[in-house]
Amino acid sequence: MIENALLDTVWGHIFDLRRVVAKIAITLVTSISLAFFFYQEIFAFLVKPLGGQTLLILSPGEGFITCFKVSFWVGVLGSSPIWGCFLLQFVLPALKENEKAKVTPFLLISFACLLLGLLAAFFVGIPLANQALAEFNKTLGENFWSLSSYIDYTLTLLLSSAFAFEIAGIGFLLVHMGVFSVEMLCKRRREVVVVTFILGAVLTPPDVFTQGVLAGVLLIFYELAILYAKWKGRSG
Repeated sequence: MIENALLDTVWGHIFDLRRVVAKIAITLVTSISLAFFFYQEIFAFLVKPLGGQTLLILSPGEGFITCFKVSFWVGVLGSSPIWGCFLLQFVLPALKENEKAKVTPFLLISFACLLLGLLAAFFVGIPLANQALAEFNKTLGENFWSLSSYIDYTLTLLLSSAFAFEIAGIGFLLVHMGVFSVEMLCKRRREVVVVTFILGAVLTPPDVFTQGVLAGVLLIFYELAILYAKWKGRSG
């Protein structure tokens, strides 16, 4: 009887997971298709930091492939609150009451950091990087950027900025919960410096400027987390 009950429970979880996966797949396909339908508006928005500079298409399939790539990421990020809720509905029953109470603040902070990272990259990081790289390129030749290269570069900066802000948000949350202490953060400062520059090299286009900017932003967030931990220790 116990074995039958256990099997029923396992199969029940498998069926629930299958339903969740199906809902997520439908959501992603719908959102990606919708983003592809509005690809012209999305591209017009993404190239705004260029200030009207013309982008070149260097191969027959470059436009379509680039459109699909952009539609994919816009669809995945844009629908994240929906498919995130589906995942949450599957995970919540397995959590304890005190763990459930921490889920909502974590999700709100995570979403806020994601949005702030995207906005910071689009309105600050990308325009500054465009200007700096364009000025440097002028010493070597004429600036003619291809559509695919610029979109890849833009998406990389947007996603890496969102990732950096996500790390910062999770770090502050862990400090607030007492998981990270001032002593531990100060002790690991050297290792963090190395890791931030590795992340900068991995998550950004292969140029020193953007790699250094991302690493610098991560280090600033880390120092702010230390200051917050000190303030929390005094106020506590």
